[in-house]
Amino acid sequence: MIEFKDVYKSFDEKHVLRGINLTVNEGELISILGPSGCGKSVTLKHIIGILQPDRGEVWVDGQLVPKLSRNELQELRKHIGVLFQSAALFDSMPVHENVGFMLRMHTKMTEGEIAHRVAECLEQVELRGVEELNPDELSGGMRKRVGLARAMAMKPDYILYDEPTTGLDPKTAIIIGDLIVRLQRQLKITSIVVTHDVKLATEISDRIALFHEGKVAAVGAPDEISRNDGDMIRRFMEGQL
Repeated sequence: MIEFKDVYKSFDEKHVLRGINLTVNEGELISILGPSGCGKSVTLKHIIGILQPDRGEVWVDGQLVPKLSRNELQELRKHIGVLFQSAALFDSMPVHENVGFMLRMHTKMTEGEIAHRVAECLEQVELRGVEELNPDELSGGMRKRVGLARAMAMKPDYILYDEPTTGLDPKTAIIIGDLIVRLQRQLKITSIVVTHDVKLATEISDRIALFHEGKVAAVGAPDEISRNDGDMIRRFMEGQL
């Protein structure tokens, strides 16, 4: 379980998180939905300890993240896969080295075992025969899927998705959304999807947390959020925010 308790975060004079309270339950797929600048990606960075709150608590699996030592934080991160907005692949490495990077860094697996795991992960994201390609030879959707394969490589308990469909055409965005749902169900992991894509969030999520001005404005199943007659929620769902 992941839990935010009254979390505040500012950068200089800009107040980004203004008292976030949110619980992410084990095994669910929750989307954090909201306009640009509302604190969605900043929230993800608190889960993996890249950022620390000015005030409040962030808990992951019973551990208070801001209080963890460097070694404890590294150990926690082994259980969390991240798909970054840009996919964040290493351009100097072919696909197989990108996907196997964390395995080489943090396990004692042999090269043969790593190659097997890399092939397994690429199979799960429906990419075959791309191991020797470089990132600049891949389409945007393929880069996202390679990034997802890398996020899965360590068999994490959680996968965090930061704007997974940004920059993709509608057809490819649907493919990525379907993959997120299928992997979450097959691997029995907990998934957190940060997005401003209303269609994606309503189609894939068990629950949606709607962020507005650094706070959680509403949390609920997609149909509950869609039915909510609050003015701010209605305007966002209709694309007016």
